[in-house]
Amino acid sequence: AHPTLQVLALPAMRWFLAARFTMMFASSLVAAMLSYHIFVVTGSYAALGVLGLVEFIPVIPSSLVAGVVADRFDRRRILLISAAASLVGAGLLAFLTQQDPDAVPAVMGLAFALAIVVGFARPANSALLPNLVPREIFQNAAVVASSSVQLAFISGPIAMGLLVGPFGLAAPYALAVV
Repeated sequence: AHPTLQVLALPAMRWFLAARFTMMFASSLVAAMLSYHIFVVTGSYAALGVLGLVEFIPVIPSSLVAGVVADRFDRRRILLISAAASLVGAGLLAFLTQQDPDAVPAVMGLAFALAIVVGFARPANSALLPNLVPREIFQNAAVVASSSVQLAFISGPIAMGLLVGPFGLAAPYALAVV
């Protein structure tokens, strides 16, 4: 069989790809929506810069800690906890945006918290793949996994654009929860 089909024949790999796509899709959807939300509410390019800073500040410290955590604890559990925390964050963004779309400080605070979650998920996510597939098809598995992530990163902002017009600012956040 073709090496790509060998990768997809593994049930653990199919679950991993589905979970990774879903998490990355939701993450890119929320990231695109946060930028759009902040700009629509403030009309300020400076506010977009502040959002970028808020999302960047926790990346290095949380990634350093997360690398140690990923080496010491079950990576699947870390990913499950990260996914749950991301769902809670997106749900809070949806609720907050529905109640008070102009609550920029609260939106920024949730963006900061979600950046910490992403910082914890990334090392565990990267380190899990080699444990799921045999060494001889690892390269193909990495290509398939990378393609899945790229598709998710493209699809999230597209979905945001399609939802925000007809359904409002809270809709993309709500989709990230589903």
